[in-house]
Amino acid sequence: MEIEPLISGSKWSMIHLLSEKSRSPTELAEKTGTSIANISQQLRLLEVAGIVKKERCGSREKGKPHMLFSLNGDTAYIAAICSGFSEKKMIPADAHHQAVLRIWMLTSPEMHLSLERFYLEAEKILSVSSIAANPDSKKIMVIAKDKDSEKKVSEIKTDLEVTVAGEKQAGRMPAGYACIYSR
Repeated sequence: MEIEPLISGSKWSMIHLLSEKSRSPTELAEKTGTSIANISQQLRLLEVAGIVKKERCGSREKGKPHMLFSLNGDTAYIAAICSGFSEKKMIPADAHHQAVLRIWMLTSPEMHLSLERFYLEAEKILSVSSIAANPDSKKIMVIAKDKDSEKKVSEIKTDLEVTVAGEKQAGRMPAGYACIYSR
C-alpha cells in the first residue's frame, strides 16, 4: 500500500492529533472540522495500512460501544532525495530514532551535527531525563536525575552552550526550547 496519500491532507491532521493522545471519531471530526462519516472512512484506511489501531472502551450511551483510535506504534516515514541516493521507507522509531529525527526537524541545520554528537554522548549517561534545544541560539538544556549525571553531562565536549539542571527544573523549560529527548 502506498503511504504518501495516507500522510497528507486531513489524514495527516488526524495522525497529528492521534500523536498527542487517543481520540474518538467524534472528537477527530470536531477537531478537523469534517464529518464523522469522512473520519470513519479515513480511519479505516489508516487502520488497514497499520498506522492507527482502535480499541473498544466502555460505552458512553447504553448499548453503544465507544471506540478510541491511537497510533499503532512509533514509526518514521523517511524520504531521502540526494545526489546519487534516493530512497523512501517506513521504519520503527525507538527513542534514539525519535531524538535524531527531532534534531533534524530543528530549523537551524547548523546545529544538527553538534547536537547529534552531544546527544550520542549524553545518551550513554543513563540518568539523563531530557534534552531540549533552542535552535535560534545554539543553547541546549539537559535535565539530569542526579548530581553525578549533572557532572558527567557538563564534561561533554561541544560547541553548544549547555545548561545542566536537576529534576526540580524539569517542568521549567525556558521559552523557545524544543524537546529532542525525554525518558
